[in-house]
Amino acid sequence: MKDSMDTTQPRDGGSEGDWSDWAALYVLGALTQAERSLCERRLETDSNFRAEVERLRPTVDALHQAVVPVAPPAGLYQRVRERAGLEPVEAASIQPWKQWRGDSAPESFRYLASADGGFAPTAVPGIAVRKLHVDEAGDRVTMLVKMAPGTSYPRHRHAGPEECYVLAGDLSVGSNLHMRAGDFQRAETDSVHELQSTVQGCLLLITSSLRDELVA
Repeated sequence: MKDSMDTTQPRDGGSEGDWSDWAALYVLGALTQAERSLCERRLETDSNFRAEVERLRPTVDALHQAVVPVAPPAGLYQRVRERAGLEPVEAASIQPWKQWRGDSAPESFRYLASADGGFAPTAVPGIAVRKLHVDEAGDRVTMLVKMAPGTSYPRHRHAGPEECYVLAGDLSVGSNLHMRAGDFQRAETDSVHELQSTVQGCLLLITSSLRDELVA
């Protein structure tokens, strides 16, 4: 596999246009706390995103000063978010595997072809996941995680051991650990992973608990 991963557009691939939309929503204050945290982390690492936020801020400030505040109709905020394709965007959709169900009946051998189901986008632009196996009783999930170049996954606490094998690309965990294709890391129960980011994009094989939680 090549190190730089190809991804689909727009949410699955983290296109520049997708991040421009997020910049506008960030400046407007129209994001949930989880989304706002993602954008603030993006501001620290992405000069283009930072420049877009600074470009939009004077316009939004001027609009705020030019109009008299009026309470919007009930439900308007929800309808706008749905039209923008941003619903639901809570921690559960940043971690869609929490909604995955296990197989109806265990089999002695289970085969999953490459054509049997693709990657599903998460609420983090540019990050997509593919379900391989879910053991609800054992609180375990096995999945592929695809991260587009320049993307990052939020800080989180492990409810059970997590094992991560880098199949392709690069993955940085915080500022001290930089992994490449072929590298492996195991995180124990109750440990906290700092922000995980990639420069060129990556493909990861991960087994973890279904109950990991995002932390500030």
